[in-house]
Parts: sequence; C-alpha cells; structure tokens
Amino acid sequence: MDEPDQFDVIVVGGGVVGVAVLRAATLAGYRCALVEADRDLFSAASGGNSGIACTGVDADPGTLERALIRDSISQIRPFLKKHNIPFRACGSLVCQWEWDVPGFQQKYISPLAKVLSESMDAGDTHARKLAPHEVGRLEPNISTLCQGAVHIPGEIVLDSWLFSVALAAHARENGAKIYT
Repeated sequence: MDEPDQFDVIVVGGGVVGVAVLRAATLAGYRCALVEADRDLFSAASGGNSGIACTGVDADPGTLERALIRDSISQIRPFLKKHNIPFRACGSLVCQWEWDVPGFQQKYISPLAKVLSESMDAGDTHARKLAPHEVGRLEPNISTLCQGAVHIPGEIVLDSWLFSVALAAHARENGAKIYT
C-alpha cells in the first residue's frame, strides 16, 4: 500500500489568494497541497472579481496589507507576460463627486488631496490630480457631475480567471497538489 502524501504546507481555500499562496510556498521549496470545499476552484468571490490589480492606495499606510500589495504589484506584470495572460495598463480614476464633501464649500479639504497624498505614500509617484475637463478627456462618457479625480496610472486590469488558473497551474507544474 502506498504511503499517503505528506505536506509541509496545506492551504485551505481555492480562491485567487489560496492559489497564490500555494504557488509561492511551492516555489519556495515546500511540499504543498491546497484543499477546496467546493467542486471547482474560484467558485466564490474570485470567480467574478473585477480584475483590477490595485497598487495599494486603498490600504492603510504602514500596514502589512499595503506592503504586500506593493510587493505583489511589482511582480504581477512579469508573471502576466510570461504566462501570456491578457492585461491592460489603463490606470484608475478616483473621482470626486459633490456628495463626497458635506456642503462642498471651499473651507473643506478636498478628498482628492488626501487620495493623492496616500497614492504618493503608497509609491504611486506618477499619480496626479486632474481637473474635471482633464477627467473628461480620459473618460469622455463620465458624468459632468465629476468634480475632479486622481489618476493612478500604475493600476492594471487583467483577466482575473486566467490569472487564477495560471497561478494554480504553475503551482501544480512545480509539484503542488490540489484537492477539491
């Protein structure tokens, strides 16, 4: 009788985070397995996410979350290119609307100033504040109610399903086991 497989790392959950952890641990030399309760991988939130690869502006400054996002964004483009996963470097716009600031009077600090500062702190040194007419040039169909935006050029949109499948396949190619 064959002896059961023994693993150094067991990952619970077959979403994009689970397969990314599986791949990273496998490439680090650990004997790894992933277990997923559902019949298919990516059947929950990962199966229908937006595909936006964020640069970390939404994460709180100084947190592990922001550090991990910044680390991953530096590695994602080479992975996408190597594994032939479609992506588009389109950046993102964080728009300001009149309802974002109570009363929208000049005495209030624009939320965009905070977004721009946080973008710079997160490492998005090419982020910039845009006037409404500049936003309209980038996004011609945006509502005229937009009062400006911060453009974060480092963000990309990718095929999130193919990305997740490529992570799982690369982990398996390097010895990981996946159980559903």
